[in-house]
Amino acid sequence: MGVLAKVILLTDAVALRGLAEARTPNMPIDSFASQSHDLDARLDQLSRELSTERRRRRRLEKGVLALVLVAIGAGSIAASSLQATSDVVRTKRLEIVDESGRIVVLASAAKHGGRIDLWDDAGTNSARLGGNGTGGDLALWNRAGEQVVAAFADGTAGRLEVNTKGGAVGIAISADDRGGLLTVSDGNGESVAEVRCGTDGGEFAAIAAGQDIALLASRNDGGRLTLLDADGRESAKLMGTGRLDLLRDRQIQTSLIATGSGGGLRLSAPSGQVRITADASTSGGLVQTHDRNDVPVVAIGSGDSGSGVRVRNGDAVSVAAVGVDSDGHGAIEISSLSGDRCGSLVVGESGGKLFLGSNKGEPFIEAGGDSDGGLMQVYDRNAQVAATIQGVGEGGRMVVGVESKGIGASLEARGDGPASLSIFGPGGRSVAIAASPNGGLINLLDVGGSVAFAAGAATDGPGGVMAIQNGKGARVIRVGVNARGEGEIEVYDAAATRKRKISAP
Repeated sequence: MGVLAKVILLTDAVALRGLAEARTPNMPIDSFASQSHDLDARLDQLSRELSTERRRRRRLEKGVLALVLVAIGAGSIAASSLQATSDVVRTKRLEIVDESGRIVVLASAAKHGGRIDLWDDAGTNSARLGGNGTGGDLALWNRAGEQVVAAFADGTAGRLEVNTKGGAVGIAISADDRGGLLTVSDGNGESVAEVRCGTDGGEFAAIAAGQDIALLASRNDGGRLTLLDADGRESAKLMGTGRLDLLRDRQIQTSLIATGSGGGLRLSAPSGQVRITADASTSGGLVQTHDRNDVPVVAIGSGDSGSGVRVRNGDAVSVAAVGVDSDGHGAIEISSLSGDRCGSLVVGESGGKLFLGSNKGEPFIEAGGDSDGGLMQVYDRNAQVAATIQGVGEGGRMVVGVESKGIGASLEARGDGPASLSIFGPGGRSVAIAASPNGGLINLLDVGGSVAFAAGAATDGPGGVMAIQNGKGARVIRVGVNARGEGEIEVYDAAATRKRKISAP
């Protein structure tokens, strides 16, 4: 006989013994009427005591059953360490009922092992503890029969679910080999947010229509915020490294970054290739446009050495530039395919300067000026000055020649003197032509620079005059016009002390 049955029999025996003792004739009998009255009263009292005893017995039964369950659990725990065991209650189904005989606790065997069910005072199955084939399973229901809480083993990890009013999962806490997962759902059981744990950090996800639409995550390089479009493609990313990316069709279209020297901006084509970059630094800013080969072909920038616009060809060679130099002067520069300067327009100490050169950077023309006026120089193929046009105060000068050989010609006109033309040879000036106040003057000079032949308007008479000098500079022949307007020729000796004159008859 089991322990529970023994306890119940013992309780009944105690109650019967109480009834027997109540019936023992220890009281005096006065009369039959009084005995009948006392008997009825005593029967009523016994009935009440029996009812009380039955209620007490039920409470005792429940307490004993609880003790039995505790003993079963304690016995299971102690079975591994104790050699001898106490009495064992063994059954396939254990029921605990309330005062109305309704089952409130049921312990039974199920498909995946043991199971315990609990009912509330309204007769609703409110809790169940059992197994699901992979581990333990706990379920709680409300009085409408809807599940409100579930905790169970899910594969290699566990899962806890809190249900909404309609029975759908509202909050779920689970885990896997990567870490924990918290899922929040709407009234229809559709996930709207998740807190996840991964190998490289945790993240919070906002979800719509089963797709992630926003992710707030932690990574090894810092925090990250990602926004996704309706197709689950990334559309914006904000990273803890100081970078914001805007995407389209999984390609970065715009990037805003922070670097050690300042901020930066990247604008890309639909293919993801960078087309425009903008960077800031302590010395200034730089904006560049890139071609299809990612070559920065146009640059606009400023810095310690100046600011301006620079244009490059497809080989990243600078071919044109417009800007301001370090002194604040404007400058324009053009170059060949190889980057050699072919032309420039800059500002010098006295004003603008122009340079034009070959594809190899060799000079063709330089133009500038100083306080006396402008200056332009033309170079030959040996990069030597071949011609010069120059302002000389109140006038100008033009020089043509071969500088290395000392030959050429110059034309000069000044406001304070006569205009003149000079021709130079290897030995110096050979010809000089001038416009004097009295008229034109031509001088032919020898190798030593002395006048060998002179012709022009006479200063001591009317008409023209021509003179020939010897090697010592002495005039030996003079052809001119006398005071009467007649021609005459004068021939001198070597010392120019004697002469012979020939004039018209």
